[in-house]
Amino acid sequence: SAEELIREILEGAPPAVKAQLRSGWLSIGLRVGAASERSVLGWQVLRSVPDHVLLGAESRIGMPGQLLLKKHDDALLFATFVAQRNLAARALWAVVEPVHVRVVCDLLDEAGRRLRS
Repeated sequence: SAEELIREILEGAPPAVKAQLRSGWLSIGLRVGAASERSVLGWQVLRSVPDHVLLGAESRIGMPGQLLLKKHDDALLFATFVAQRNLAARALWAVVEPVHVRVVCDLLDEAGRRLRS
């Protein structure tokens, strides 16, 4: 399922990577919680059906986010949605976005290697 895949991508990452992710999310004001059945590495599961999963995290600074993973026949769609509710959030996202894109690509590549082996 899509939820199993997002769990593998995020929770299956090496411990040091998971710690860096959580630290990064907290540093940009995201409210990620503890691991639970209704969360994935602290992101709340907002919707989970076989072909897609939507995760969400509230924000301390007006920049809540959502992560969407959608399964297609031969591909995955991974999308990040970020609300920027004030000037500080817009300025911060402008700095964070290039790093975010690189980190997501690395996470997906690494998960692909784990799943193929």
